[in-house]
Amino acid sequence: MQSVLLLRLSSLGDVLFALPVVERLRAAKPELRITFLVEDRFEEVPRALRAIDEVLVFPRRRGFGAVARHLSDLRRRRFDAVIDLQGNLKSALHLAALRRSHKIGFSAQAGREGNAYFLDEAVTPPAHAVHRVDRFLSLLSPLKIHTHRERPIPLDVGGERRAAADAWRESLSADSVAVLHPGTSAFGAFKRWPPERFGEFASALAKERGVRSVVSGGPGEESLVEAAVAASRGAAVAMTGVRSLLDLTARMAAADLVVAGDTGPLHLANRMGVPVVALFGPKDPNKYGPAFSPSAVIRRDDVPCSPCTRRWCEAPACMAALRMEPVLEAAIAQIDAARATKAGERRPRFKGC
Repeated sequence: MQSVLLLRLSSLGDVLFALPVVERLRAAKPELRITFLVEDRFEEVPRALRAIDEVLVFPRRRGFGAVARHLSDLRRRRFDAVIDLQGNLKSALHLAALRRSHKIGFSAQAGREGNAYFLDEAVTPPAHAVHRVDRFLSLLSPLKIHTHRERPIPLDVGGERRAAADAWRESLSADSVAVLHPGTSAFGAFKRWPPERFGEFASALAKERGVRSVVSGGPGEESLVEAAVAASRGAAVAMTGVRSLLDLTARMAAADLVVAGDTGPLHLANRMGVPVVALFGPKDPNKYGPAFSPSAVIRRDDVPCSPCTRRWCEAPACMAALRMEPVLEAAIAQIDAARATKAGERRPRFKGC
């Protein structure tokens, strides 16, 4: 096998969960040409992983004509194998265009919308593959590549972004910095912790450990950021100057802690090795939680309807019931561990030589 196409179009979290498949392929077959197909909204992410040779972009936001040209171009391509990590009708359109490739994906029990009909080889993930990362890795089994999870390679945000993030960190004049992200996609708004509670948390974290909090948000989330900052009593400021996902990634990588709900930026931070505290309610963290350490998940296990499979909830009791105290306790543990590690790194290795 000389070439493989990995197909994961969306969402941001799932695109990130798909990247370990790239890493296992690269480790097992260093000579392999790896191409990754993703929606235009998220193309920055696979482009920042050096193990990927080529990124193809599904132009979903550019209209029917652009999509038709994209599928026509794809029909002229040939890959030795295609691994469909999406498993729905949207990815089936791409499988149909890829007529000259061996197509691997999820079985009818694991996929959706008749996607398995377009496959040459269908995989049912084993019972232990609960997390999305492990589900995706199970698709490597037909290629006889090991499917266990390993620590990921950080995304390459580029030297300019790293330098800008370091300068941003210095400008905060704080020993420890936490990034708080109260937003989610509009589709997943019922997974949000109230922004006022983020503000209360920032105030308590400053009082307990002197941590400076910075509140981040995407387009359309300005009101969430403002509400969190206002409730923080001066302990938090809004993050400004972020123009892209990789800008946000660089800022998070420069921080000591990230606190967020079930959303893509949480997994960006987690992949970069930043300690995270994840706030979960409607969704199961065993499936969608942080995939790597250091991480902590906070949820209420006494809400009978959580986790659920609903796509919307007008009154998510699971998030409303999430108190600030356990979030603060988990954050303090992460901050203290990070400070202890830094102190150990500064301590001389040998004494009295």
